[in-house]
Amino acid sequence: MSASIALIGAGRMGRGLAVVFAYAGHDVALIDLKPRQADQFVRLAEEARSEIVGTLATLAHLGFFAATDAAGIPDGVAFSAVRESASCSARLKL
Repeated sequence: MSASIALIGAGRMGRGLAVVFAYAGHDVALIDLKPRQADQFVRLAEEARSEIVGTLATLAHLGFFAATDAAGIPDGVAFSAVRESASCSARLKL
């Protein structure tokens, strides 16, 4: 049974946990609470996405699973920013 997981913080720890939960087949929302401009949020989401993809590629290279199995895993990770006045989100496919 798959669950939806919300992780507060899109830093190193949140990204690592996103890899674990996404690999297990869960939909993951990385939620950023720091005040940022929209372009900074997009850059953070792109960096987080790149790190998640890179971590999965490394795990595949080490033989934990086939590289083809890792290809769709990051698609289950969404990025959101919460603000007092508004929220924004991005589901980035790179």
